[in-house]
Amino acid sequence: MKLKHENMRKQAQKGFFAATDLADYLVEKGVPFREAHGMVGKLVKHCLKENKSFEDLALKDY
Repeated sequence: MKLKHENMRKQAQKGFFAATDLADYLVEKGVPFREAHGMVGKLVKHCLKENKSFEDLALKDY
């Protein structure tokens, strides 16, 4: 197996590794898991479409 370190770094910088944490946070706040998963999935799709990471979004985007 050959690791592509530059690709790994770029993917980590996109911020989507935090998607699970965000869904877990919503569940802790009372959002049903399925709904939280769907919300975070839509947020990731939005970020991909706009070429942004979670860190690039304004609070209103959440």
